[in-house]
Amino acid sequence: MDETIQNRVLEAIYRRILQAHKEQEDFRVIIVLPLLPGFQGGLDDGGAATVRALT
Repeated sequence: MDETIQNRVLEAIYRRILQAHKEQEDFRVIIVLPLLPGFQGGLDDGGAATVRALT
C-alpha cells in the first residue's frame, strides 16, 4: 500500500482499482464533485465574489 494515502475512501478506491488491474477485469470509478464549494451565505453576498467569478 502507498503510505501517502490518508483518506480511507480514496484508499478503498485505490485498492479496488489495483485488484481489478491484477485480475484484468473491467472496473469504473465515477466521482461526482459539487459545482460550488460549501460556504456560509448566498451567492449574492459580498464574500462570494470569488465564487461568482468562477461560475
